[in-house]
Amino acid sequence: MDILKELWCGNIRPQESAFAQQKGSDDRLRRLIAWEEKLTAMLGETERACFEQYQRSQDDLALWNESESFAEGVRLGARLMLACLTQNGGCL
Repeated sequence: MDILKELWCGNIRPQESAFAQQKGSDDRLRRLIAWEEKLTAMLGETERACFEQYQRSQDDLALWNESESFAEGVRLGARLMLACLTQNGGCL
């Protein structure tokens, strides 16, 4: 199977390994969770529902942004490969 088909089928997931490999992500995630728990504890039922909707909207925006960044990265990689292969008659 070629790499594009593997990518399309979900067998290659660069977004998962990128987050896991970043140094300090565990501490940042723990702090985020702690602040979220403190904030939601201070909210009433109506405010909590509003905050949860805000979080869902923010997650949706982040997912859209990540997919756009991924697509732009693929396009950049393709342009780089094309430039390398066509430079000087295609000889590397």
